[in-house]
Amino acid sequence: MDLTKTLTALLKNPAQFTEHCSGTKLRRYQEQVIRAIVESVTCRHGDTIVVMFPRQSGKNECQAQLEAYLMTLFSQING
Repeated sequence: MDLTKTLTALLKNPAQFTEHCSGTKLRRYQEQVIRAIVESVTCRHGDTIVVMFPRQSGKNECQAQLEAYLMTLFSQING
């Protein structure tokens, strides 16, 4: 599989993208949050989403992976 096809496939699934690109396997609750935010962004819902996890449960990791995913997803769009 060439790089373009691989990246296209990974950009369809934030959890797979994260695991492939950073080696980080998201926890189920992190994956659910990321999917909800990605859906809101890509469908232009304009939702306000507040994420509350207990201490030491991966909030910053979740945010970093989400940002990396969205920046890659929209990297070819001139904004």
